[in-house]
Amino acid sequence: MDLKTSAITIFLLCTQAACAGEDEPPTSKSLIDMHAWAWQDAGADPSGHRPEEVICPDTGWYYEEVSNEPTLEVDTEECDYLSVSQPLLASFKKGDVLFLRLWHYHLIFPDTEWAHAALYIGGQLLWESQIAIPAEANFIHPEFSAPFAAEKGAPINFHLHNHGNNTWNLFELSLKDASD
Repeated sequence: MDLKTSAITIFLLCTQAACAGEDEPPTSKSLIDMHAWAWQDAGADPSGHRPEEVICPDTGWYYEEVSNEPTLEVDTEECDYLSVSQPLLASFKKGDVLFLRLWHYHLIFPDTEWAHAALYIGGQLLWESQIAIPAEANFIHPEFSAPFAAEKGAPINFHLHNHGNNTWNLFELSLKDASD
């Protein structure tokens, strides 16, 4: 990079830093609290494919910080099926942009199987993904339009099941470009 280009780059960076308070960047609003998840019994589980016997002690799902970020961690060696819920932290409208961050480590099982992760609000499917097992570690981070509106306080459910000894971390579900 020549001297002129370097000077312009430094000027633009300094100008952006000085004006940061004038034009605030778009904000996001968290829709979930990683500390607030509570177990759901079969009668409250919206997934429709819960097995008769579920093995999922408290040691199979818990709050965990990963790189200083709060997450819900699920260890599928201990928890073969997860259905947890909490009240939605903010309202959103149909068409609002939502952002999800979900990580899974290597998905390992001797046979070919499927993992299923889903979010429901008030019993309606908000988002889902099916991942073929085995699979390499992956960071799932879709940005998507809300398929329906939801009110603050509505029950939001996180559902997860897969075969094998695997670890998942739910990092975020946010409303993008939110204004108070």
